Amino acid sequence: MDTRLNGVVDPPDRVYFGHTNRGVGLISNDPAPHWEFLQGAIVDLDTASRGENSSKLSALAKGLARKAPQYIRDRSSVLVCLLPGPSTGLTSVFTMGKVFKLTSTKDSKSLIAELVVWLTDLNTQIEDDRMNAPEELREAVEEFLEKILI
Repeated sequence: MDTRLNGVVDPPDRVYFGHTNRGVGLISNDPAPHWEFLQGAIVDLDTASRGENSSKLSALAKGLARKAPQYIRDRSSVLVCLLPGPSTGLTSVFTMGKVFKLTSTKDSKSLIAELVVWLTDLNTQIEDDRMNAPEELREAVEEFLEKILI
């Protein structure tokens, strides 16, 4: 990703992300996940389709659609990468307007490629909004960077 950002976004201004190492099976309402810090999800359809995990997948979709960082929802999209597995009816939970960028991945290389493209696009959008957007949007970018990604 850094190679793709050279000449577009200065190294100190780049946005990276980490993984929470939590699965759909760990979602519960007590305590509720911190949706406001999440920018996306990697979903193993095989695991998510079992038992009560399918209802937890729906909770994941609703939580991300309603409470993921507003800048991500408004200016980019919440990335959801689907790992191979039975997808019968599961992708329909992610049909909430333009909130989600839903993509299927067949192996680790395609997963990495999707993450890199999304993160590169997000970095470019943030940089453009910081420099060229109206003041209100520039303030939204700064608030996003200060509160969410630090």
